[in-house]
Amino acid sequence: MTEYKTCSKCKQAKPTTEFGVHRKTSDGLYSQCQPCRRIARANYRQRHADSIKIQQSEQYQKNKDGRKAYAAAWKKANPEKAKLYNSISKKRNKEAIAANTRRRNAKRKANGVFLISRKELLKLGRGPCFYCKSQEKITVDHVVAVDRGGPDSIGNLVPACKSCNSRKRQLTIMEWRLFESKRKPPRA
Repeated sequence: MTEYKTCSKCKQAKPTTEFGVHRKTSDGLYSQCQPCRRIARANYRQRHADSIKIQQSEQYQKNKDGRKAYAAAWKKANPEKAKLYNSISKKRNKEAIAANTRRRNAKRKANGVFLISRKELLKLGRGPCFYCKSQEKITVDHVVAVDRGGPDSIGNLVPACKSCNSRKRQLTIMEWRLFESKRKPPRA
């Protein structure tokens, strides 16, 4: 026999299995159903995002070594889950990872790193390929490669399709055009 309880938020009678356990109440369950509590928690996190971030940062700093040790142990015990979570994270944050990689490479080469806004990067990503005018799989390319002294700045970046960007590598535009002309016979 299923027992029912009325949610104090949505006022609907629901099975007790839809209420979380709360040992301090007389019936041992929360007064709100789980969906209502989920919405309330999300609203709270949205309203107090700044203070939550500060609090989490402070907690992390207090127990940094313990958290790192726990994370390392968990990764070792759950290699498949860790691999899955890592791949999901990489897919969600492709843009940020690419920007960090460009900055790190430019710093390593001491070419100069300039702040590139997200708006500028998105604008680059919407344009056609600088080299072949394709709209497929647009990436960001350095006109003068970082390995050849080019800075990581908006003036040195152009949109490029993945195939052109991969073929160009560290070549200059003139070297790349010469390479492409030797690779493909000219059209008649």
